[in-house]
Amino acid sequence: MARLEDITVGATVSGIAGSASVSIIATKWHGNVLEVTYRTSSAQPGSDLLYRDDEAHMMSITVWGSEARYTKKYNLGIMLASITRHFLLLTATPYNGKEEEF
Repeated sequence: MARLEDITVGATVSGIAGSASVSIIATKWHGNVLEVTYRTSSAQPGSDLLYRDDEAHMMSITVWGSEARYTKKYNLGIMLASITRHFLLLTATPYNGKEEEF
């Protein structure tokens, strides 16, 4: 698996467009988000946003009585989910049983 920093123009990467390899033709950083433009083996162009955060469980809502407080990471997740084709969050932090926070 490549680190986001290793995804540069000219690199061949798999896992962005299914299991097929793609050739990276442009990259642009937006804070912690990497925008990649690529070509598939059939010369089809595509682009995606790649975001890495080892604390995905912090993309949550804290509920105090009837008030919901949204973390900045939660708001970022909502924004990214609204503009991307695929959005997957992973965390190794155990579930705390508070369903309302997710």
